[in-house]
Amino acid sequence: MKITNTTKSDLGLDAENVVPAGGSIEISNEALSEAKKSPVVKSWFVEKKLTESGEVKASKPKQERKSDSAKADK
Repeated sequence: MKITNTTKSDLGLDAENVVPAGGSIEISNEALSEAKKSPVVKSWFVEKKLTESGEVKASKPKQERKSDSAKADK
């Protein structure tokens, strides 16, 4: 998941993940879920100080299943 910081200050999601001012980082869905448990981090997303974009990793196996079923139909 790509996280973008829209502010002029670095924002720390946790001890290992800091989103630089005006920049972006890639973070696992699991780490993002853990970070969002913090009321402060959660408020940054609500206030649009942090935004997220990107494909959810859990959707990849579903795409593979569709491909498998398409092959079975042939």
